[in-house]
Amino acid sequence: MPVLWEELNADEIRDLDRDRTLLVLPVGAIEGHGSHLPTGTDWQTALHVVEGLSERMDGVVILPGIPYGQCSSTRNFSGTIAVRPESVRSIVHDILDQVVEDGFKHVLVMSSHAGSGHMAALRFAAGDVVRNRGVRIAVLSCYEVGYGFEDIPDGDGHAGMMETSRMMVARPELVGEGKALRTERTSRYIIRPDPEVMFPDGGTGDATIASAEFGERVNDYIFERMLSVIEELMNEG
Repeated sequence: MPVLWEELNADEIRDLDRDRTLLVLPVGAIEGHGSHLPTGTDWQTALHVVEGLSERMDGVVILPGIPYGQCSSTRNFSGTIAVRPESVRSIVHDILDQVVEDGFKHVLVMSSHAGSGHMAALRFAAGDVVRNRGVRIAVLSCYEVGYGFEDIPDGDGHAGMMETSRMMVARPELVGEGKALRTERTSRYIIRPDPEVMFPDGGTGDATIASAEFGERVNDYIFERMLSVIEELMNEG
């Protein structure tokens, strides 16, 4: 069973080995994912990943997470609840600073949302704590890691084949019938007030070819690489 911070009492937290415990902070986003995936897809996959990590290694304690994130290209989709980058940065900084104040030395911030502004906010918060506290913190998105998997089709992205497949593993009862998602060509460098027009179906890729089997394979790939990062984090120095 995963060890959840909020289910431990103060004495149990005090007795945790500060040198060997890895705190994991899950972060997601609430945003439109087409008509076949729930708005909480990023949050549900984040929970699935951190619970999987706790099953694969000892000494993991899962912090109460943050379901909200900074969303740019999806902010005008129905159902999206986007927060400002400075809001993400502030709350993550405060959480990290507080647990470090309590003596913990190793923290992984694991986001299942990979927006550039969102990830920059997470890394800025962690960097500030690392510089001021002299601790070890890793920040990554499982999607940053996952897109290194060689079998992901070209052009796959938000609400596409990989994300749908992973939700078929994490929360299959929330997955609807997938479809090929249309995209409009535009320069990646142009800032638009209506970025949602680039994704008229709510994402990119072909969700019709998603499968739980593929979701398990890409998840195994993600876990292997995350465990490698954690090993480096725990043993560095």
